[in-house]
Amino acid sequence: MSEFNQISKPKLAHWIWLASLTLLILLSTVLVTAALVRHALLTGEKLSQKQQVIVISVAEFPSQAYKVLQEFWDGEESSSLFRSKNDIEKKSWVRQFPFAGDDGYLLFSGVMPGKAQSVVQLVKVSDGSVIVEWKPDWTAVNDMITDKKYGAKGSAKLFRAMHPLIMDNGDLIFNTGNALVRLAVCESKPTWVLDNVFHHSNEMDIDRQSIWVPSVFNGYFSNNSFLNEKLRDDSLSRVSLDGMVLENHSFSKILMDNGLREFLLGRSGIKFNEDPVHINQIS
Repeated sequence: MSEFNQISKPKLAHWIWLASLTLLILLSTVLVTAALVRHALLTGEKLSQKQQVIVISVAEFPSQAYKVLQEFWDGEESSSLFRSKNDIEKKSWVRQFPFAGDDGYLLFSGVMPGKAQSVVQLVKVSDGSVIVEWKPDWTAVNDMITDKKYGAKGSAKLFRAMHPLIMDNGDLIFNTGNALVRLAVCESKPTWVLDNVFHHSNEMDIDRQSIWVPSVFNGYFSNNSFLNEKLRDDSLSRVSLDGMVLENHSFSKILMDNGLREFLLGRSGIKFNEDPVHINQIS
C-alpha cells in the first residue's frame, strides 16, 4: 500500500500540473485573441489593414463554419430562416388571427411550414385563407446578382423578399438587401433584377410609376480616399417600375450641404463610425 501511494502521488501532481498549464495556455490564448479582435475592430495602429482582416476572419471562423455545416445538413430546407415561436412570443401576447371582424388583407413575406424557402402570400385576414402565393426562384435571382462590399451574395437558401410592394397587375417588387427584384404573378423567374445594394423599406411614389428605396451608391467622397473606402454612404433612390434608377441622392451629401456634418462624422467615441446614416424607413 505504501508503494502504491509513493507512485500515485507524483502521478497525481503531474496531472494537476499539466491540467493547470493547459488551462493557463487556454486562458492566455482567449485573452490575447480578445485583445487582438478588440484592437482590430477599433482600427488600432499596431496592426496593418491586412493583419486586421486576418484577425477578424479568424474570430468569425466558428460562426461561418457553423453556417456551412447547417446548410449542408439541412439539405433542401432553409431551416436557418425559421425561429421558434417560443423564443419570440411573450405570455402576454393574444392571438387574434384569423379575425372575422377584419375585412382587409395581409401581404406576408416569410417562411411557411412545409416550404423550403422564403415566399410571399396575400392572406385574407378574416379567415386566414391564402389568395395568392408568390414563390421566387431564388437560385435564378442569385445567378443575376454579384457580391458587393455592403451586400454579400450569400446562399440562395437564405434569401428573403423584404418589404414587398404589390403592383396594380399583381406583380411584386421587393429587395433582398443586395438587389431589387420584380416578380410577375404566377411566375417564379424574376422579370428583372437590379444588381445594387437596396435594403429595408420600399415605398410607392405618389405617381405610382416609380418606387423609393434605401440604397448604397458610394462615390460622394471619391476625392477623399479614406472616407471613400471607410464610410458607407446610404442614399435615397427612385426606381422606375421597369428597373431603372431615375434618381439617387447621397444622404451624406444632404447632411454636408445643410451644415450637418457633425451628424455624419465624429460623435462615436474612439471608434470611427462606418455606417452613421443607415436608413431603414424610406418614407
